[in-house]
Formats: sequence, structure tokens, C-alpha cells
Amino acid sequence: MKTNLRLLCLGLAAMTFTAGFAQAENVTSKLRNADMEEGVRGWSVDGEGNIFGKNTKIGRPGFHGVSNMVLENWKSDASTGLTDNSISQTVRNLPAGTYVFGAYVAASLQGTSESNRDVVTGVSLFANEATVSVATDNPDKGHLYKWAHTGKFNVPVTVAEGGDIHVGLKVQATNANYVVWDNATLYYFGNMSEADALNEMAKIDMAATVAIADTCFAHKMNVDSLKLLTETKAAAQAIATADQLWQLNEDLYWAIRLANNSAADYRGFYSTIAHAEEVANMEWSAQQTPGVVEALNELIASAKAIYDVAAAVRAELSEQEAALNEAAALVALDSCYVRMETLMEKVEELEVGDEVGQYSKDKIDNMDDILWQVNVTLDGASGGELSAIEAQSLCDSLFGAWQLVYDSPNSEDAFPFTVGEADGTIATIVDGRHEFTSKTYTMPYPVTNLRFTFMDNHNTNGAKGDRSGFPAVSIAEFYVYDGDGNEIELSEQNFFTNAQETSEGPMKNICDDDKGSWWHSTWSFKVTDYHYLEVSLPEGLDLTSFSFGWVTRYTEQVVPKTVVVTNISNAESDLQSAIASAKTVNAYRGTAPGFYNADLSSFYNAIAAAEALVGTEASEEEIYDAIGVLETEQGRIDEMQMNLPVAGKQYRLINANRTAFNVYNVEYVLTTKLDTTTHVNMLQWEIAHPDSAAQLFTFEAIANKDGALYYKVKNASTGLYVGTPTNDEGEYQNTAALFAASDTVTLTPVGAGKFTLNNHGLINTLGFNWSGNPKSGTICKWNDANDLASQWYICEMETLPLTALVEGASYTSPTYFLYEGVDYLTITADKVTDFDNFAIHGVDGKPIADVSASLVAPGVMSVELSAPVCIFSFSFDNKEGVAQVTVSSNNLSPLSRAYEAAVAWAPEQGTEVMQYADLTEYNIAVAAAEKILTSGGSDEEILAAIAALEAAVAGLTPNAPDPDKTYFIVSALDAFEENHGVKMMMYASATGTPRWMYENVDNANRLWKFELDTDVEEGTPAMYYIKNVATGGYFGDGAGALVDDRDGAISYAITQLQGTVVALDGNGESSKRLHANQHGGGAGKGSNIVYWSSGLGTASAWRICESEKYINDLDNSIEEEECIDEFVAPAKKGIFDLFGRRIDTPAATGIYIVDGKKRVIKK
Repeated sequence: MKTNLRLLCLGLAAMTFTAGFAQAENVTSKLRNADMEEGVRGWSVDGEGNIFGKNTKIGRPGFHGVSNMVLENWKSDASTGLTDNSISQTVRNLPAGTYVFGAYVAASLQGTSESNRDVVTGVSLFANEATVSVATDNPDKGHLYKWAHTGKFNVPVTVAEGGDIHVGLKVQATNANYVVWDNATLYYFGNMSEADALNEMAKIDMAATVAIADTCFAHKMNVDSLKLLTETKAAAQAIATADQLWQLNEDLYWAIRLANNSAADYRGFYSTIAHAEEVANMEWSAQQTPGVVEALNELIASAKAIYDVAAAVRAELSEQEAALNEAAALVALDSCYVRMETLMEKVEELEVGDEVGQYSKDKIDNMDDILWQVNVTLDGASGGELSAIEAQSLCDSLFGAWQLVYDSPNSEDAFPFTVGEADGTIATIVDGRHEFTSKTYTMPYPVTNLRFTFMDNHNTNGAKGDRSGFPAVSIAEFYVYDGDGNEIELSEQNFFTNAQETSEGPMKNICDDDKGSWWHSTWSFKVTDYHYLEVSLPEGLDLTSFSFGWVTRYTEQVVPKTVVVTNISNAESDLQSAIASAKTVNAYRGTAPGFYNADLSSFYNAIAAAEALVGTEASEEEIYDAIGVLETEQGRIDEMQMNLPVAGKQYRLINANRTAFNVYNVEYVLTTKLDTTTHVNMLQWEIAHPDSAAQLFTFEAIANKDGALYYKVKNASTGLYVGTPTNDEGEYQNTAALFAASDTVTLTPVGAGKFTLNNHGLINTLGFNWSGNPKSGTICKWNDANDLASQWYICEMETLPLTALVEGASYTSPTYFLYEGVDYLTITADKVTDFDNFAIHGVDGKPIADVSASLVAPGVMSVELSAPVCIFSFSFDNKEGVAQVTVSSNNLSPLSRAYEAAVAWAPEQGTEVMQYADLTEYNIAVAAAEKILTSGGSDEEILAAIAALEAAVAGLTPNAPDPDKTYFIVSALDAFEENHGVKMMMYASATGTPRWMYENVDNANRLWKFELDTDVEEGTPAMYYIKNVATGGYFGDGAGALVDDRDGAISYAITQLQGTVVALDGNGESSKRLHANQHGGGAGKGSNIVYWSSGLGTASAWRICESEKYINDLDNSIEEEECIDEFVAPAKKGIFDLFGRRIDTPAATGIYIVDGKKRVIKK
């Protein structure tokens, strides 16, 4: 909360103020947000159209008594006044006596340069029924006119014991288009008459302005300004009646303004003299015009005399300052002569040539020309053709230009560097393609390999990159030039990329001298880093200077936009090529077909070790050692036998598109179904099920000379073979079926344990819509091996529990494929074991991260995974000689789901609507579940915990609105309060329209009642008719207007969004959800209510707040202020209430004045 400048000034003014001290008590702290620093908070705003909002006014001359945050109401069209509105609040339970409410206010009709406050009407400050008209000129013109300012307006009111004061500002039938106010005050004058109270209040207000005036006297100013300030201050101190306040305040504020302006003028004049003295006292050469220093000293002496007398006005001071500055600049030009000669000598010493560090002849000539321009400029100043100030400015610019040339000798460039749109280096379009040629770069050493990494691209078709999100590019031709601009001949073998697209754009196209063909980086599959193109330059080149360029395939699709260029040594280039080659192997450890039943850790360790050297300062020996290890490990895998289907075994084929599993936690497999029209058994996909023999297939290898994986694939349930139907012309169709005669199916490993199945096209589920939790669908053909829907796992699937035989001291289980994903497992050994070094492995054979494994009993391991898995293996050190383990799911998985569902409710205990009166049962159930999830439990305990959670959630009954209470419907869009400092409420306008606007606890149009709809069927959620207290109208169907009675109304469901945040849904339908229209994301100040189906964190979210509690919370939120007002009666020792009544022993918790300072006393 800001410090109230007016109150601070009172203390300064009290000792010099000639009027008597007012017998008053400052009770402004009883007002909420009296200084408006919290925006509208605490003030009740009513009206439509033009309403009050917060703004900031700092250091504005016409805004007397205003500081920082203000509340204002404005419309740009001054031809008509503001719409009717008001801003107010109520101070309750006051002791009897006279009070004066006041504020600094302006109510003006803008758009004129003449004073027109006499014609302003329709704005008044009020306290209960008492009012005072407010009319001013436009304070925005206060820097021009004495009469254009705000003013302190006060209104007295007499209150009976325990009475209330409703105070504020009213705008009604006004012609003003601008109203602003700030720093409201409330003073208590006991039994004093209202007229006398107003007079005393005027003295208090005048003291604030006098205190500001007193701060001016310490500053040097024009004697006339000082005289005016002294006289107007004396007049102000003699104030006797309230009717003098306006003019005396205006006069004194104007005198203060003139004094401040004059003080600023004299401060500037003093600084100019000081600068001139500093220049005059420096040592200068004899190269400039003789006598200039003497002339400067004479001007300084004259200026000092003018300063001391203080009779000069602004124009005279400005003339003196200009003369001083010119004289000082003329003296200071000596430094330009010296610097020019120094730089001329430096140019003579520079080496001309093309070597690094030398300067070209053009640059030498450029520096000479700049220094010649300096000389011409100095001659112009000495001859009077230029002022010294102009000459100094021109010389400074010329010296800066010279320095830029000097700082740019022939130089070397450095890697990495970036080319792109940001620096304007990628642009030209020729024949519908981007053509780019770089500048020539010079490096301190020969360059052998260049890497171009594509950080961003242009793409108008929306698909910017590959399936990992990295930008893709397409380039028709790529060029590299030597330092003389000669093109270096390149072939396909000189290029390498980490992201080659397999379906188009082979590398050979990038240097075939044909702009109609192109190279394309990947768009159809994922890579692990930004795409790059690497160019290995031909051997034998001693290339230290080079440039490069390219021609793109398109103008606005996959065009390089930002490219980082780096230098790659031969060793590092070889290293990265070896890493890329190794990663294409994509070998996974496992026991199913497509996997390798061997320890592959040394291979992946070799990849990791090689990657760790990339971008480091590793020696060539270290790099080639790592390459050797990697190639050895890759060769070892090349010699391994990948697991292949075993004759006679029955397998299921799981589609590798993991969308189905990730969304629905099930696997989709190949199956067959009889087409009743064609009587052909068609291949289809469906959810894997252990009881379906139609999902089982056998693989019989077909011997061949090609070394290819040819198989006859037979369906176990029909005995028929996989093949492809033909039409009447013998053409193969875009589907697959089963036939009595076998046909060849080609298995092609694609890595990661997967195969494609080719029978006159790849068997594929492409085009399948994964939404809606489908159960089955048809098979098609799609010849894209990179598409996951064309890839299949060939496996034997398992159900839990299962038993595994354990062999060896270090055990790794088979790879298990489950029908449904699991996130909790129990592994039970046939003897006591610690399961040392236990790990769960994913489909890639690598340990899964975020796994929690703990021994819950001797030989029993409980495993919790962060996400469900359906393909896994596990391993542990078998030092105890375990022979057999059982793998089972456990009830922790459903307990975890029940727990997550329960805590998602996030219930709040309390008495508010949608809070819960008693959460004991819920909290006990949640705590019990947390204990089991942390420490484990028996099946019986787990099932009991699940039942307790479900019962606790079922028993959650939030507090409903009380039909006998009234409520505020408060927006839960937090951005409203962030922007305006106050919450927004729903209300009913005078015309019966439901609207929303600022919080207002004093107007019954913000109050609502909720009447239970007794016709709702039993067992369905409760519904309520929503009635406005002020108008008696109900929400109807459409939210456009309130209706007179319940016959035309509809009831609304209170839909809990989170905690006490709800939506109000007409007829229980989200399409009829009450919504704050034109909310502006929290920037709006009010509009109508409409139907709009949004949720939490939007303008469709509300809180139903019991009115009495809401008002009490507001009253209790008033901040304690230490209010020491030196211009009212001094403090007395003892304990007093806020109205000055002595209290021996406080009976209740509250704010009291203890020895003159406010304190909270708790009882």
C-alpha cells in the first residue's frame, strides 16, 4: 500500500501552519482501499457502458493530491457524457457524530482550451444522502493552465450511534466525459456542526499543500517565483473557511509549479556553469583559435553573477547556457585537432596487403578520407561556418566511423557460425527456388570437412519436419567454392547425412547438376537430433578460404532458414559415420523372433563411448580406437543369428503401432474373419485375446538361393495360408486373405525386434482410426517399411501369472509379451533371495527408468512401473541358487488407480458451497492406501483399501446452497483480479439482464438465491433455480434475460470443476453453461452472461460464495495502518477503540489504538 503523501505532509506543515489544530480524528483506515492502490478492490461499482477502472498518474502537474494508482472513467467522445454509474462503499457501526468524507476528484468536459468547469454537471461526491457537486477543468491540461486541475472535495454527514455511512462518487445524467479520483479520506469531528467540520477539514487539506510548498524553499529559484511562493503560502496558512479551499489550493499549487520549474532552470544553469569551468581548467594545446579559453572564462564569470542575483527568467538563462556551451565546445575542439593528427600518424604505420591483420588499399583510402572530413569540419568551425557544438558532433561521428574501419583488418573467421534469415543471408528466389551463396570465409587452418546443421526451415504445408519434430530440408544442388570463387568438384561420396529420407531424394541428386532432382532429409521417420549435411572435401586441397551455396527444391517448402556451420575433422567425421552405421543395426536383446538372444551390452557401451567423444578435444588416436571397438562390436552382431520363427510354433503378430497400447492399454494383432459375401477368410486386426485361435499363425521357411526370409504363413484355426486376392483380370488387390494354396511371404527385419510382411505388398493397418477404442478392422497394403503400421512383432503371448525356470548365477528372463499392460508386478522366488541388481527391461532390452522395486517378503519382489508395459523381461543376480520364479500382477495396480481417482477429487473441508463438512472417512481411506502403496500389504488389505477408497468417494457429498441464505456468484477466472485488483461478480441489471462486473457487496443486485428443483428424478444430481434478490427474476433458458417466475425458468446443475470452482449448467447440459461474455482473458470490466461450454481457468468457472461470510472476510482484510496525523489532536496514552473511546480492557479481538499507535489485540 502506498504511503499517503497528503498525510506525510501534514506532519511537516503543522509547525508552521498558523490556523488552530482541528479537534478531529482521522478514521480513513476504516475505508477499504482508500488510496485506490489496489484498483477497484473494496469499492462497489455499478452501471453499464462507461464504468470505473484503474490507471496510473505519476508526476502529472494538473493532478493535485493524486499519486500513482487512480480510478477513472473516460470516454473518447466528448460530445456526450458518461453513462450513469457509481462507485461506493459502506463504513458500518460508527459512533455518533459528524464525519467528513472527501477525495481528490476531477469531473471534466474535455476537448477545449478554455476553462469550462462552470458547465459541468451530473457528478457528485456523497456520504449517505448528503452530496456535493464535482466540476473541474481537464487536469490533463495542467501543464498549460493554472485552472486545469483536480480538487479536494468534501461532504459532511451526521451519524447516529452505531450508524453506517455509504460514501462514494456518483455519475448521473452528466455531460462530463472524464472523471478521475484518488486518495479518499474520512475524518471524525465528534459533536462539531457540519459547517464547522467542513472548515476544519479545509484547514487539514490546506496543510497538505503547504507541506509540499515547504519542500521548495530549499532550492535556488528566480526571486519572483520565490516571492510568489512565499505570498501564496502565507495566504493558504490563513485559511478560515471551506469556501476558500479551492482558490487557495489552486494558487498555491500554481506557485509550487512555477517554483519547481524555476528551480529546475537554475539547477540546469548551475550544471552548465560547472561544465564550462571544467573545460576551462583543462590543459589545451595552441592549435585552436587564440583567445577562446579567455573568452570562456569571461562568460563563466558573467554567468555566476547572474546565478547569484537570481533575477533571470527561463529565456535569459537559456540564452546564457547556449553561449556557455558554445564557448566550451569551441575550447574542447582542441581535442579533435589532437586526435585527428594522432590518427593520421596511425594510418601511416598500417601495413597494406591481403594477409590476415593487414589492410586493403580501399580501407586505407577510406580512413584517409574520413580524417580529411574531420579537417574540413574543424576549418568550418574556426571560420564561423559551423557552430562549435555542431562541429564537435560531426567530429565524434566521423571518429566513430574511422574506428569501425580500423577495427576491421583482414581477419580470420571461426567455427561455428550461422547463416540464416536473422542476418539476412538466405534470400534470393530464382525460377521458383531459393538460391543462396555465402560470403567467403577465411579460417586459420585448412578445412577438410564441413557440417551444415539445419536448425529451422520454411514450410507452408504445415509439416515442418520429421516424426521427431526436427526440421527437414530439400536441396536440389549444393556447391562449395575455394577462396577465389572456383567451384570444387564434388560427388555423392563427398556427402553424408544423419537423416536420409528413404522414400525420395537420394544423396546422388545433390550434386548431379540437375536442379529438377533433389536430396531430401527425412520426414517419414524419427531421428535423435537435428538433420545435418556433411561435406568431406576432396583430398589434397589446402583450403583455408571458402564459400558455399545451394539451390532448394521449393520456394516455400522445406527450405533452409537457419543453418549452423561447423568444421568436422576427418577423425570426427569417421567417428560420426561409424556411430550412424552402428545405430542402423537397431539390435534388441530378447528371445522372440526379430531379437538377439545374447548380451548386447558391449555393443551399446561401444556406441555410448563413441558418442561421448563427439564434439570433444579427443585425439585422433582416441577417436580411431573408439571406432575400432565399435566396428568390432557391430561385426560381432552381424555374425550373430537373429532369432527367427521356429517351425511348428504358433505365434501372434502384434502391430508395432503403439498408439493403441498407449491409449487403450491393449495390443492389436493379426487375425482372420470369414467374409460372408465372398466366403473368403480375410485378414483383419483385432484386440489380442488368449482364447482366440484365429490369431495364431505358424511359419514354415522356404529354402532359396537369395538368402531371403521366405515363409509360408499358415493360420492355426483354419489351416489356410496367407496370400493376396486377385480380381477377374488377375490383378492383386489392396488387401490380404487366407487360401488353401500357400504363397510366399517375405519377412524383412527392420530392427527393434520387428518385421515387415510382404505378400504382393506390405501388410498394413494404415488408415485405421485409433480413436473411439475400436475392437477390430481390416488389413490393407502400404509399401512404406518405415510406417509403424507396416511393422509387426512375431511372438508368443503370455498371461499372468507365469512361471520361469532360472539358470545361472546371472539370470535374464525371456521376453514376455502380455495381452494387457501392467504397472505392478510381483515376482516370487522358490527360495529366499535378495534379487540383487534386479532390473525390469523394456522391449529394447534396456532397463526401464522410474521403476520402484522392493522386497516385501523374503524372496518376494514388488515392482511398480511409472507407466504400463506389455513387453518386458527382467534380470537379477542369482547368488542364492533360485531355480524358479513366478511372475504375477498384483492388486496394487487397481489400488493405485483407485487412489489416483480418489485424490483427483481434491475435496476441501469447510462450510462453503462445494466444500465438504466432514472428510474424516475420506482422509482415513487415502492415508491407508498411501501406506500400502508405500510399504505393501496383503491381497486382503489391498482389496479392503480399494473398497474403502471407493466408499469414501461415493460418500463425498459437497455442501449445497442453503435456500435461506444469499450468495455472490464470483468469477473463478483469476486473471480478472490480476488485471483489476478485484474479483468479478454476476449481477442483474435494472432491465433484468444477467451481467457480470466488479465485486460489489453493497448492492442487492449482486445477491442470488438457489432454490432446489424438487422435480428432479431421485438419484440424479441436484438442480437449482437461480434467483436474483434485487429483481426477483430467475435465469431462464438462454441466459439472455431473467424471467419473472419459475414457470419460465430452468434449473441449473452445480458442476464441480475443482475444489469450490464450479460451472452452472442449464438443465444439467454443458452446452448451457453460464459464461462471462467479452471477458478479454481477464482484461474486460463487464458485459452480459451467455452460454459457452468452457472449463476450469476460464470465464465459465465460478464460485458460489455465501454473502455474509464474504462481506465479513472483506471487512477483516482491511490492513492495519499506523495513522499519525499531526494536524489533528495529539495522541494520548492508553487503549482506545478506533473512534477514540478509552477502553480499560478490550473484550474482543480487534484493532485498537495503544499509546497513539494501532495494534491488533487478540482475546
